Amino acid sequence: MRREEYRKADAEGKNVIKGKWRQDLIQSSDGNFRPCDLELGPDGALYFIDWHDTLIGHMQHSARDPLRNSTYCRIYRITATGRDLVDPPKINGADLATLFENTKLPEINARKWSHRELRKRDAKEVIAAAHEFASKNADDERLVLEALWATWGQQQPSPILLAECLKAEDHRVRCGALRVVRHSLDILDDPAQYLITAAVEENPHPRLEALAAATWLGREDGAKILLTVVNQPTDQWIRMALNSSILKLKSDVDALLAAGKFKDTPDLDKLLASKLLGAAIRKEVITKAAKAKRKVAKAKSSKLIISWVKKYFTARRAA
Repeated sequence: MRREEYRKADAEGKNVIKGKWRQDLIQSSDGNFRPCDLELGPDGALYFIDWHDTLIGHMQHSARDPLRNSTYCRIYRITATGRDLVDPPKINGADLATLFENTKLPEINARKWSHRELRKRDAKEVIAAAHEFASKNADDERLVLEALWATWGQQQPSPILLAECLKAEDHRVRCGALRVVRHSLDILDDPAQYLITAAVEENPHPRLEALAAATWLGREDGAKILLTVVNQPTDQWIRMALNSSILKLKSDVDALLAAGKFKDTPDLDKLLASKLLGAAIRKEVITKAAKAKRKVAKAKSSKLIISWVKKYFTARRAA
């Protein structure tokens, strides 16, 4: 397991994320060491699972191989030296007020499991408690978003809380609200209105969320959102998303363009061909077979060069 350090913008302020390797967090001299999952526990400690098996592949060995382990593993707990663990919050069987208060905790899993518990409760009671919680914490945009998520968990996202979150100063809160829109297209009245507004935001993150949602929305509204996004400033990530989105929405986009709308769309021919320049490119996935072929080709190329050099100097000596 590796620890990487990330930064969100380069020197020009572009919307990029880059990682830098810092150190190996976990390593072992045991040949069967197979760390495969990690979670933060309710006590704040980091837990990870060591599968600990001699077989590491799914397809390389028979499912009936007697060495395949399906009954045991190792679980490790990592704690900070000299730092007390946190008190696990009450979740199972807790009242609504306690569950909403848990969303203030810094531990993400405490918030996640509290939301899961809220989904089991009566929808009317949860929605009423969500509005009350948002009203009491109106000065904290993230907590208003947590309240919105609680109503979404009941498949009844609150339009009032949604509107408040979409007006938040923090773009991350607006993005969180747009995710609610994306996954509630069949529940909300006129979801396109929220996405069109986000498609012209100055910050690129909400525009990217709107574009992703547009591919699910489809039809004329989805095409309008895509063409609205492409008419705004774009970075490599949005251009990559546009190249993918047009494959889904091309027929709807063609219909809008045929109607004489969005005539001045930049790089329209490249967009329709899913070949916008400057898009982020996924790293090529190289299989073992492809690597072997490349090595053979490289070796042949080297032999040809050596052969040509030998012939050249032989001819010069003869001359």
